[in-house]
Amino acid sequence: MSSSKTPEVVKRVKKEYEEYISICPRCFDIVQLDRIEKFVELNSIDQELPKGEMGIVIAIGIGWLMQSLILNKKEIVSLFEYVIEEGRDPWIILERLSISSNTNVKKSINKSRLQLEQLIR
Repeated sequence: MSSSKTPEVVKRVKKEYEEYISICPRCFDIVQLDRIEKFVELNSIDQELPKGEMGIVIAIGIGWLMQSLILNKKEIVSLFEYVIEEGRDPWIILERLSISSNTNVKKSINKSRLQLEQLIR
Protein backbone atom coordinates (compact mmCIF):
# COMPACT_ATOMS: atom_id res chain seq x y z
CA MET A 1 0.00 0.00 0.00
CA SER A 2 1.17 3.52 -0.73
CA SER A 3 0.34 6.02 1.97
CA SER A 4 0.05 9.79 1.85
CA LYS A 5 -1.86 12.81 3.02
CA THR A 6 -5.27 12.92 1.35
CA PRO A 7 -5.13 15.53 -1.44
CA GLU A 8 -7.30 18.62 -0.90
CA VAL A 9 -9.24 18.05 -4.13
CA VAL A 10 -10.27 14.61 -2.85
CA LYS A 11 -11.44 16.09 0.46
CA ARG A 12 -13.51 18.68 -1.45
CA VAL A 13 -15.16 15.93 -3.49
CA LYS A 14 -15.71 13.51 -0.59
CA LYS A 15 -15.83 15.56 2.59
CA GLU A 16 -15.96 12.47 4.82
CA TYR A 17 -12.47 11.35 3.81
CA GLU A 18 -9.88 11.06 6.56
CA GLU A 19 -6.62 13.04 6.75
CA TYR A 20 -4.51 10.21 5.32
CA ILE A 21 -5.09 7.54 2.71
CA SER A 22 -3.45 4.33 1.55
CA ILE A 23 -3.92 2.90 -1.93
CA CYS A 24 -2.94 -0.49 -3.28
CA PRO A 25 -0.98 0.05 -6.52
CA ARG A 26 -2.06 -3.35 -7.90
CA CYS A 27 -5.82 -3.38 -7.24
CA PHE A 28 -6.43 0.29 -6.28
CA ASP A 29 -8.28 -0.52 -3.05
CA ILE A 30 -8.51 2.58 -0.85
CA VAL A 31 -8.07 2.62 2.92
CA GLN A 32 -8.73 5.80 4.90
CA LEU A 33 -6.59 6.44 7.96
CA ASP A 34 -6.49 8.99 10.74
CA ARG A 35 -2.71 8.51 10.96
CA ILE A 36 -0.02 6.52 9.20
CA GLU A 37 3.30 5.12 10.34
CA LYS A 38 5.24 5.47 7.08
CA PHE A 39 4.66 7.43 3.87
CA VAL A 40 5.13 5.38 0.72
CA GLU A 41 5.16 7.11 -2.65
CA LEU A 42 2.74 5.57 -5.14
CA ASN A 43 4.98 6.38 -8.11
CA SER A 44 7.83 4.42 -6.57
CA ILE A 45 5.67 1.33 -6.93
CA ASP A 46 3.95 1.91 -10.29
CA GLN A 47 5.79 3.99 -12.90
CA GLU A 48 2.65 4.48 -15.02
CA LEU A 49 1.21 6.97 -12.52
CA PRO A 50 2.44 10.57 -12.40
CA LYS A 51 4.73 11.55 -9.57
CA GLY A 52 3.52 13.27 -6.43
CA GLU A 53 0.03 14.33 -5.51
CA MET A 54 -1.36 14.00 -9.05
CA GLY A 55 -0.52 10.28 -9.00
CA ILE A 56 -2.43 9.91 -5.73
CA VAL A 57 -5.42 11.82 -7.14
CA ILE A 58 -5.51 9.60 -10.25
CA ALA A 59 -5.09 6.43 -8.17
CA ILE A 60 -8.03 7.47 -5.97
CA GLY A 61 -10.12 8.12 -9.08
CA ILE A 62 -9.20 4.68 -10.39
CA GLY A 63 -10.08 3.20 -7.01
CA TRP A 64 -13.52 4.80 -7.19
CA LEU A 65 -13.91 3.50 -10.75
CA MET A 66 -13.06 -0.02 -9.56
CA GLN A 67 -15.49 0.24 -6.62
CA SER A 68 -18.50 1.45 -8.62
CA LEU A 69 -18.90 3.86 -11.49
CA ILE A 70 -22.60 4.21 -10.68
CA LEU A 71 -22.21 4.96 -6.95
CA ASN A 72 -19.20 7.26 -7.42
CA LYS A 73 -20.18 8.90 -10.73
CA LYS A 74 -20.26 12.51 -9.48
CA GLU A 75 -17.00 12.17 -7.54
CA ILE A 76 -15.22 10.41 -10.42
CA VAL A 77 -16.24 13.08 -12.92
CA SER A 78 -15.16 15.87 -10.54
CA LEU A 79 -11.80 14.25 -9.87
CA PHE A 80 -10.97 13.51 -13.49
CA GLU A 81 -12.12 16.98 -14.60
CA TYR A 82 -9.61 18.34 -12.06
CA VAL A 83 -6.91 16.11 -13.57
CA ILE A 84 -7.71 17.46 -17.04
CA GLU A 85 -7.73 21.07 -15.79
CA GLU A 86 -4.26 20.47 -14.36
CA GLY A 87 -3.02 19.55 -17.84
CA ARG A 88 -2.90 15.76 -17.53
CA ASP A 89 -4.48 13.27 -19.90
CA PRO A 90 -6.15 10.60 -17.76
CA TRP A 91 -6.95 8.43 -20.79
CA ILE A 92 -3.29 7.95 -21.64
CA ILE A 93 -2.53 7.05 -18.02
CA LEU A 94 -5.47 4.62 -17.86
CA GLU A 95 -4.44 3.07 -21.17
CA ARG A 96 -0.89 2.53 -19.92
CA LEU A 97 -2.20 1.00 -16.70
CA SER A 98 -4.50 -1.31 -18.65
CA ILE A 99 -1.46 -2.90 -20.32
CA SER A 100 0.93 -2.59 -17.36
CA SER A 101 2.29 -5.78 -15.86
CA ASN A 102 2.17 -4.14 -12.41
CA THR A 103 -1.62 -4.02 -12.03
CA ASN A 104 -4.06 -6.89 -11.66
CA VAL A 105 -7.15 -4.93 -12.76
CA LYS A 106 -6.24 -4.48 -16.45
CA LYS A 107 -9.60 -5.51 -17.92
CA SER A 108 -11.51 -3.42 -15.37
CA ILE A 109 -9.36 -0.36 -16.05
CA ASN A 110 -9.81 -0.70 -19.80
CA LYS A 111 -13.60 -1.02 -19.45
CA SER A 112 -13.74 1.87 -16.99
CA ARG A 113 -11.60 4.03 -19.28
CA LEU A 114 -14.23 3.72 -22.02
CA GLN A 115 -17.06 4.49 -19.60
CA LEU A 116 -15.19 7.51 -18.24
CA GLU A 117 -14.73 8.86 -21.77
CA GLN A 118 -18.49 8.75 -22.27
CA LEU A 119 -19.09 10.64 -19.02
CA ILE A 120 -16.55 13.42 -19.47
CA ARG A 121 -16.20 14.04 -23.21
